[in-house]
Amino acid sequence: MNSNDYTNLNYRLNSTLVLTRGQQQKGQAGSKDSTGGQKRAMLAGIAPMVRVSRHLQGANSLTQETEPLFDRAANDGYSAGTLDHLRGADPVMANLIDRFGLVRRERHRPPFYSLMAAIVGQQISVKAAAAIMERLTGTFPEGRTVGPAALAAVPIEQLRAVGLSGAKARYMHDLAEKVASGVVDLERLPALQDEEVIAALRQIKGIGRWTAEMFLIFSLGRLDVLAVDDLGLRTGIQRAYALDHLPQAAEIRSLAEPWRPYRTIATLYLWHYLHNTPLQR
Repeated sequence: MNSNDYTNLNYRLNSTLVLTRGQQQKGQAGSKDSTGGQKRAMLAGIAPMVRVSRHLQGANSLTQETEPLFDRAANDGYSAGTLDHLRGADPVMANLIDRFGLVRRERHRPPFYSLMAAIVGQQISVKAAAAIMERLTGTFPEGRTVGPAALAAVPIEQLRAVGLSGAKARYMHDLAEKVASGVVDLERLPALQDEEVIAALRQIKGIGRWTAEMFLIFSLGRLDVLAVDDLGLRTGIQRAYALDHLPQAAEIRSLAEPWRPYRTIATLYLWHYLHNTPLQR
């Protein structure tokens, strides 16, 4: 994978933002994304799919959330005390949590479908990738639950007809072959350590470290993933911490050390912050 892998739509911030009571009172719900917002999303490799959880009482008012923030976090798969830890570890994180409330991950995609989408989304826009995935899954009666045997049975020419390049069509067949043969055992991945998952997935042509890290975050729900090569994370850190440069891997690891063991959750906040700050011309 090269830096263009950041345009992958598969895993990125398909998250639900739940507002705290204080934010609702301050009217910090955020505004609908404009073209500029979409450009920010593409810069960061973040699909503009962040939604604000709104419960309308009237035309414009918001009801108040009654469930405690930390209870919602626990119910969302965060370990107890996750946000408390981040608040205490880093004042920048404390500010982002206060500003945005609970940023949730939606982890609803079947693993095999997620990897298919990862391949489709490489080096193209989010909109184009979504259109191709719709056409591709439309060829299968199973839709998103398509399995490796069904994918392997589709000729390269037919895969190209839905909009895939020749290379991506071959990657699809390699994915199907590796999963069907057991070289990559998707059912076993949840029991593996993070680096073991990354090594397993990188056996598939077209799957690099970044894509494997996003799979850890959004498909397996791992809490302590730090994708140091991710452009969105790097840009989010640069802006949130007022750096005069785009941070490199070593600097990111050092800065993120206090976030352990919840570096994934800190990353979600930085992605969301980047998506909601003005693009600097």
